[in-house]
Amino acid sequence: MGEGAARVVEWLEDRVTALQQLENPTEQDAVLLKEFETNLRDLKGEQLSG
Repeated sequence: MGEGAARVVEWLEDRVTALQQLENPTEQDAVLLKEFETNLRDLKGEQLSG
């Protein structure tokens, strides 16, 4: 994985953690969490296969 992709993964991991720790998440927070988790899973899958 290149340096840029590694930074994206780190950024996504930070956002996922922050969203998971919200005490009163909104519907938009839940949507973002799901999208970030999906993107993170896809990037990590590419890392493993590439």
